Amino acid sequence: MTSGDGQMLMGAQLYMGIFATSHVAPASATTYYFSQWAAAPVLTQGAFIGVFLRGGKIKRIGINVIPLVVAGGAQLGTLSLLLNGVTEYIISSGVDWSLPFAAYGGDIAATPAVNIGDYYEIKIVTPTWVPTPPTNVLYSGGLWIENQ
Repeated sequence: MTSGDGQMLMGAQLYMGIFATSHVAPASATTYYFSQWAAAPVLTQGAFIGVFLRGGKIKRIGINVIPLVVAGGAQLGTLSLLLNGVTEYIISSGVDWSLPFAAYGGDIAATPAVNIGDYYEIKIVTPTWVPTPPTNVLYSGGLWIENQ
């Protein structure tokens, strides 16, 4: 069953799709945010939040990083799950934009509880690019929420 907003009920779990359109030129040492809306990551926290339409516990998260043109060096950045603009769960502090495709995430040991109306964002912190940044980066993935 889908609700038309990237959320799908799968047995005892709800899957929420995460998708950002092409991030044309991510700047060095910069923080960006995105969620389930098909929009490029933005600098403003809270601009594109994903709202939970069901309560439960976040069991798993997966984020794919796909640069059309890879970075010239292998500097590492960070991906985090930000809940309600306050609580941050690091997905990976080893995000490498010099790879043509990389998947980050897995089970979340803390299994944070969420309620209807709570919201999330994916936070990206880019490294200082040396010598060149990636271009046209696509981010996609999903959250798995276990029903309470």
